[in-house]
Amino acid sequence: MKNVAMIGLGIMGVPMARNLAKAGMALSVWNRSPDKAQTLVDEGATLCPDLVSLASGVSHIVIMVYGPEALLAIAEKLAKSDLTGKTIINTSTVSPQATLAANAYIETAGGVFLDAPVSGSVGPATAGELVFMVGGDKGSMEEATDLFDAMGKKTVHCGPVGSGTRMKLAIQMLLGNVLGGLSEAMVFANAAGLDLYDFMAVANNGAIACPMVAAKGGAIADQDFTPVSPMHQLGKDVGLAIDEANAKGLTLPQSSDLLALLTAAMQSGFIEQDVCAIYSHLQASQ
Repeated sequence: MKNVAMIGLGIMGVPMARNLAKAGMALSVWNRSPDKAQTLVDEGATLCPDLVSLASGVSHIVIMVYGPEALLAIAEKLAKSDLTGKTIINTSTVSPQATLAANAYIETAGGVFLDAPVSGSVGPATAGELVFMVGGDKGSMEEATDLFDAMGKKTVHCGPVGSGTRMKLAIQMLLGNVLGGLSEAMVFANAAGLDLYDFMAVANNGAIACPMVAAKGGAIADQDFTPVSPMHQLGKDVGLAIDEANAKGLTLPQSSDLLALLTAAMQSGFIEQDVCAIYSHLQASQ
């Protein structure tokens, strides 16, 4: 039985951890707020009091936290342990700079670091259907195949450390731009007197059909903006992508406009709603 750990027990971390346990792995967990671990503890997981004790008893550690600051704080604390023979898998979406800094902490302590952010939100995390974009040693990724398979449906090796992070930022730019276009199209359709369910019947059976359009367009038609993928999360990710593009001297006008749209929507009070509330912001702006 493989001994593994999950750090970060938010809306993504809990179902990911649960799928590791369902795959027959001995699961240890840690979260800044220990009460969030109780459900998993009731299901058989071991709650560790600190990161040093957590690292001592496992071969693989999966991290799912919100942003760069949280990741680096965790990596620094983990590096106080002997990580020889251990693989640290960061599935959080952070900047490439934070990824490389976390890698430096882990390598200094003798461990292997993989950056492996995911495509997919709570539904795919619960179903074990995430897509992992992995940067780092390919052999170490392959040794962790059972972990990736327990949590996801596809694992893609993208190159050295940092490549998984950069791939995720590229995917988030694509996702955000599609979602922005979908929201504008549905604002137009509504203003033209078209039924939004009819709009979705066409969209779901035409060239644009895809799971994200079906899910978010359906939510817009239902006027359900419950935060499955919170607005602030996409805003953070697109901001990181634009920062990286600027550092490379790239001009990305469409994604820059997307970031401005997301920023305006968040400032207008939609920050905690789902990303498809871009539609609500656009409607309110007319």
